[in-house]
Amino acid sequence: WTKAYTVALKSFINGKFVCAENVGSQPLIANRDAIGLWETFEIRFTNAQTFALKSHANGKFVSAGNGGNNLLIANKDQAAVWETFTLVPNYGTFGFKSNGNAKFVAAEEAGSKSLAANRNALDVWEMFSLVYVWPSVHKVAIKALVNGLYVCAENAGKQSLIANRGQIGPWETKSHANGKLVTAENAGHDNLIANRDKPDIWERFVFIYL
Repeated sequence: WTKAYTVALKSFINGKFVCAENVGSQPLIANRDAIGLWETFEIRFTNAQTFALKSHANGKFVSAGNGGNNLLIANKDQAAVWETFTLVPNYGTFGFKSNGNAKFVAAEEAGSKSLAANRNALDVWEMFSLVYVWPSVHKVAIKALVNGLYVCAENAGKQSLIANRGQIGPWETKSHANGKLVTAENAGHDNLIANRDKPDIWERFVFIYL
């Protein structure tokens, strides 16, 4: 593999993101409004057009050769012919064709059913866009320069954030302590704490690269 990127796939027909449903144990389906772990993939290119998709939900490669129905599911440890696809550009979107059967992948029934590699031609159900995702979007640790310790969402996120850990664990990675967003409580006048379900102005931060 020559290049690899973290991406999400967005269906043209319904504007939804493709999801490796149920931690990848069910076929891919375009039914998500936002990008989370199940909606991100590592796209690995062998050349400018041939690629494989590795799900971040379970670490498996997406395959189109499952039981003769050609539904896409992330269930393979290695990428062979049924796990590789050809990228076909199409006026700002793209289609992808299974190298196993030379069929285009479709978001069946306008996205209400699972993705399947079963189409001979490229039309709206077979059109997708690639959304590049920062590779560390799901897991980050924050280390304080002043003491060299990692920031912790203390008590599984129930208490304020504090830089007091020498090692990285679940409480020291973003959103993994309790699945909540970090907020600058009281417009930044109080301590940071991970207790929000949705992002608003208090939950937005800017990375400053030094």
